[in-house]
Parts: sequence; C-alpha cells; structure tokens
Amino acid sequence: MNEKETPHFSEVFKGPFTADEQSCYIWCNDGTQVCFDVMDERDAALGKRIADCLNDTPGKKTFYDIGVSKDGQYICDGHSPILCVRGWGYLTGTGGLKLTGEQAREIQDEFVRWAAEQLGGFYCGETRLSIAKENIKQRDTLIKFYTDFFAHCQENISALSYDVFECISGCDYLESKGILHNCPVVKRNGKLCIEFTIDGKKHYAEWYRDMKYACCQWTEFEDSYYGYILLPDAEDAKEFEEEGDMLRCFCFWYSC
Repeated sequence: MNEKETPHFSEVFKGPFTADEQSCYIWCNDGTQVCFDVMDERDAALGKRIADCLNDTPGKKTFYDIGVSKDGQYICDGHSPILCVRGWGYLTGTGGLKLTGEQAREIQDEFVRWAAEQLGGFYCGETRLSIAKENIKQRDTLIKFYTDFFAHCQENISALSYDVFECISGCDYLESKGILHNCPVVKRNGKLCIEFTIDGKKHYAEWYRDMKYACCQWTEFEDSYYGYILLPDAEDAKEFEEEGDMLRCFCFWYSC
C-alpha cells in the first residue's frame, strides 16, 4: 500500500466484530485488534449488543439516542458515553500502518461515524448525528433571535427563560414563528392564557407565571406531542396579571 494513500476505514477495522466476556472491549480483524473500549463494564450484555449492531446481525437491538462527542472520540447513548475509539497506535505506529496523524484522524472519524450509524440503525445518510447537528443549529438560531428580541432591555435574559430551551432540548423539530404583536391576555377555564393567531388560526397558550412563558400543546400519540411556546417581552412578562393586557411575544413551534 502506498504510504500517501489513505485506506478506507473498512480496510483497517474489519469485521466481524466481537466483544470479550467481560464486555470491556470491542474487537475486529478476527479478534486481533481492539477498536473500541466499552465504557460501562457493569453491563455484561452491552458489548454483545454493540457487536451485533456493528455486524448488522438479524434481530439486533439498536440504540435510540446515539451521538458522537465533540472531539470524535466517544460514541454516546444520550448523555452517557458507551464507546471510546481505539487503534491510534496501530494507525500511526512503526509496527502498524505508519500513517500520518491527519490520515489516522480521518480514518477514525469515518469509522466512528459509521459505527454510530450502525448503533442507531440509521442508513442512507439520514443519521441521528446530522439530525442532532440541525437541531443544534436551530436552537442556536432561536437563542440568537431571542437575545436580539430582548436587546432593548437593560437587564440580561433571566435564567428562567433559558430553562425553556432546556425543556425542549430533546425536541425533534423547532421552528421560529417570529414576533407576534398585540396578543391579548384572556381567561379560559379560570386560567390566564395568551390568545394568538398563526396561519389564520386562533390558539390559546396557557401562561406559566413562574417560568414566564405560555404554551399550547397537542398530543398525537402517547409519547408524541407538538405545539407552540410564546415568550413575552421581558417587561410585559413582569407587568401583565389581568385580562385585556396586550403583549408582544416571540413564538416558536416544536414537536417531540
């Protein structure tokens, strides 16, 4: 192999993949090369489950919330790392492939991405990683929009407002609906609500005084819901307590 050529990760980390009995490592290349450390050694079944996913074994049990750490070294299930990539010495060492650091990094990055796709059960490029990146981009846009919206206020945005974004961090979809003007405060079933109109339809968002936001939500299935969240102007959120008040609100659509 020409030293200047970067091999495909599948030429370096070859299946079938196996786990040791203690579920400490994931092996490749006929059990001669460690490619991952298993981070939770307390779960003896975790290694086999991971190996089944990497081998695309029929009946495999994929993971729901797979992602990759910012440095590309860890594959995580939710917030918990489950795998740490190995093989750097084999890629760059004199007793291994003698690749450059840049080549080794490219191979590891591609291998980790492929492994994450296998564990998450997403193919054809539609991976949870790309979905997560898009969600992060949307939330960054929302936060910037929200910050700009309150730029005229003398005080910083309250921590309570950021709690709203924390609550929706698991949402599959977020969409800014912009600023809504002259939204009246009304009472429905004895509760304060903000009346607003989106796409020609009138809605009512219940006001949560402690969190300083209003929400209207619908449930599609038992574990699936969607709706609108309204964040009033900071000064309006402090003042309004009664029916008839008119608010200016930042609105966005979410679904989970």
